[in-house]
Amino acid sequence: MIPEFQVGPIYAKTANSKAKIKVHEGGSSSSKTVSVLQYLLVESFKEKNKLYTVTRLTVPNLKRGPMQDWLSIVLPNANAKDAFKANLSDHTWTNLQTGTRIEFVALDDEQKARGPRRNRLFVNEANEIPLDTAKQLMRRTSDTNSSRPSTSIRSIASSPHSSTTRL
Repeated sequence: MIPEFQVGPIYAKTANSKAKIKVHEGGSSSSKTVSVLQYLLVESFKEKNKLYTVTRLTVPNLKRGPMQDWLSIVLPNANAKDAFKANLSDHTWTNLQTGTRIEFVALDDEQKARGPRRNRLFVNEANEIPLDTAKQLMRRTSDTNSSRPSTSIRSIASSPHSSTTRL
């Protein structure tokens, strides 16, 4: 059962967008990170045995950013803490109902971008990530694979024919 909770303003734009790549822009404290994490939480109740990856460049920024928002805002507001099994050493939360895992990964080593394939990817503060690392992440993400994986993020975001939406 999907928990009911109040969502951030970016949530609806994320959930309703059909784009493979969604670019969220806005000031600090504009709910971008919380809204995307809420979206991943809801999707984890809809899909079985999937892997969602949340990334940031360094471990300290990952812990102070998306992981802190997940633990202190998203899970409590959704009253969903008991719906997930946490593995704090691996920074992974598994939805007990569906088996879908949400992992938090720092990209301080480019080899981490070459890790396992995933179904959904959230790159928090993507401007920090080197382009080659971003390309590796997209190649290994089923929801963002394109026929031209060498296309740069900048040209993907600016192309009128891409499946990218600036939200």
